[in-house]
Amino acid sequence: AGEVRSYCVDGRVEETLWTRFDRPDDAGDDAGKFTTFHEVPRAEALRAWCGGDEAAFADAEKAVRSLVEDWLVWLRALDADPQPFVRVDVFVNVRADGRVLV
Repeated sequence: AGEVRSYCVDGRVEETLWTRFDRPDDAGDDAGKFTTFHEVPRAEALRAWCGGDEAAFADAEKAVRSLVEDWLVWLRALDADPQPFVRVDVFVNVRADGRVLV
């Protein structure tokens, strides 16, 4: 499981990053909270999230893109002009049976 961050410019997805949250700190103001993350290469996300199952990963990417496009349509319905920039974060889980949950 992980997170996909879609960076959208003028109503279009321009960049997609695969990320993973770091373990929460045990002390300080953010104790127990997931506050830091790091980007992982697509190949690492494919291996870690889907056990190398390219078809399941492609399904996850398709589901994320569809969800992001739906959000962009919704945002466009609020205003005739596309948002100059928006980031849409989607949590992704690929189950052992290959089913994708976003």
